[in-house]
Amino acid sequence: MRKSKPTQIVRVKEDLWDRLRKLIPEPKGRGRRPARTKECLEAIIYLLRTGCQWAELPKSYPPKSTVHLRFTTWCERGIFKKLWETLIIEYDDLKGLDWEWISGDCVIIKAPLGGEKNREESNRSKKIRNEKTFIV
Repeated sequence: MRKSKPTQIVRVKEDLWDRLRKLIPEPKGRGRRPARTKECLEAIIYLLRTGCQWAELPKSYPPKSTVHLRFTTWCERGIFKKLWETLIIEYDDLKGLDWEWISGDCVIIKAPLGGEKNREESNRSKKIRNEKTFIV
């Protein structure tokens, strides 16, 4: 059985939070009191640092659905980009970044459904498509 590494819970220091909170509008919720914005940001930073799945978010953070909703809302409104820029500059001030060597990382995968529904038909005839090829 494989031992899992202990998770390091991320907490944003109060002086940094004082600068970041100005960028994030408080959610207008009806009914239950919404999760604290700072805790949602900490959960997002944890997810980005560890690369874990939303379902693996530790219980010490708000519910994964709440964190995901905040993340997508912030991305749609351009808030997350401003947060990210602020955090990168903050890190540069603290540790220093070699801006010449900074790169992004991404993954490109095939579309699970193979493209649009009403795409053009293949140029191959149905006869050729249905034939079985045997190599002797």
